[in-house]
Amino acid sequence: MINLRALILTLDLVAVSVLLLYSCPVAEAQIGYDEVVTVDNTTWSIERSTIPGTLEIEGEVNVTGIVIRDSSINNFAGISADERTISLPGTMISSEKTLLVSKGGPVVITKKIKGEGENESANVTISEAWPTFLSTTKAVGYSGTQISTEERYENNGEVISTSFNANKLVKVSRYDTNILGMTVSAEIHPGYVKETIQINKSTYYELMSTCIGKAYVGYELGGGITKVKSSEYYFGVSKITKSIKTETEVPPVTPAPTPTPSPPLCPFP
Repeated sequence: MINLRALILTLDLVAVSVLLLYSCPVAEAQIGYDEVVTVDNTTWSIERSTIPGTLEIEGEVNVTGIVIRDSSINNFAGISADERTISLPGTMISSEKTLLVSKGGPVVITKKIKGEGENESANVTISEAWPTFLSTTKAVGYSGTQISTEERYENNGEVISTSFNANKLVKVSRYDTNILGMTVSAEIHPGYVKETIQINKSTYYELMSTCIGKAYVGYELGGGITKVKSSEYYFGVSKITKSIKTETEVPPVTPAPTPTPSPPLCPFP
């Protein structure tokens, strides 16, 4: 399922400036595939989807009062971004610049059936080329009763997340990620499945924050028994500067979309 969602609710004194642009050619609506293979009583399945198009969001919000914000970009070729912010009465200024570029491309699916009965097996190979790029830079400054804000970013199983619960907060974050292509191979036998996934992708995340309250930073990279995972909690007065960079390579099928250069990470202008 692919979803674009944004909700901003503000009460009391507010100044809002938001630019939202989304283009999706009529001939290129949601595309995807759903494969289910069963050998004896063993089933393997995969479901993928995307929407070719471009999304641009740019804006600033200046509020004295209460803020409720809920936004998400969900499952564009396995790339997702979620943000939720709720504040009690206070003063908040925030800004955002987001660019999502998603392109369609070929998907080649090959299936082979071998043997019979107990020796039966199936081999499936899927080569997917849906180049997708997401870049988002967000800044928030708050002083008041309390603010709770969290972000979660994912690129095909690699997850980076943060959350803050504070009465004073300054936070600037930047997330750049892309996927160029993916190859999935599965061998389905009675009783077990061997799956191999190769993805050409890269991710860069940067965070700068000063917080009076509770702060959390977590990330999970890789899968199966080959995994990097971290959860960090900070209580009281904290100042965090952190960057995370990952990259995996397989021969890409098609070039990546050409991104608009992102500005350097910086506090409010």
